[in-house]
Amino acid sequence: MDTTKIAASTKERLQRLEQLRGKPVGSVPFWDVVVITALDSQQKAVYELQITQKLQGGRLPLGVKYLVFADPPGAKIGCGGSTLEVLYQLRQQYGKEVDNWKVLLIHAGGYSQRLPSASVLGKVFMATPLGSPMWQMLELKLAMYLDFPQRMAPGIFLCSADTVETFECPLHADWSFTQDGFTAIAHPSPVSIGTGHGVFILDHLNHVNGGNADIESVSMRECVQFIHKPSVEEMHAKGAVLP
Repeated sequence: MDTTKIAASTKERLQRLEQLRGKPVGSVPFWDVVVITALDSQQKAVYELQITQKLQGGRLPLGVKYLVFADPPGAKIGCGGSTLEVLYQLRQQYGKEVDNWKVLLIHAGGYSQRLPSASVLGKVFMATPLGSPMWQMLELKLAMYLDFPQRMAPGIFLCSADTVETFECPLHADWSFTQDGFTAIAHPSPVSIGTGHGVFILDHLNHVNGGNADIESVSMRECVQFIHKPSVEEMHAKGAVLP
């Protein structure tokens, strides 16, 4: 894994998004819709206000639908329930038009109790030391995923609001989100990290780049099984550990 190439690719994406801010996306492959989820109607109103200010201040690409959907009142439904609610609301409001869209769905509902500085405005609007005007996590997410729309068919890409994924994306890279079903993003990590996260068990592990410079840094593999927060022993027993 060449960190120099990853850094250069990331920097290039940041520069491309900076050039798009405040301008219509035009022919540039981009999301048709960006959806942000909120915990309740109050948080929804705060998110919508911030998006409006960003659009008026030329801080987001134009010609894109930016939508906020709140979870229904009552018990917490989690990201899974929130995803279903978003799908339902999109279908109710836009009908079959949704079938032709490329949608970025950012799960941002919650009051960030473990990061109090982001609890009022939300983690997706947390400031970052990038850009002018200053970027927030929303812009950073848009930049990191800038190469995805051109590599996917109409559909929905789900992500959380508080992660930053860096990777190399050369022009010859042979990966996409065009296959039927679900396509997930994963990365090699120490087994100690796997015990607290979801782990994908892949076929042909010897072709997965765990630090070998001779293997593509980004590649597609079939997921044989998914295990959640497994023990080290379970990961070894089920073939989840890279050779």
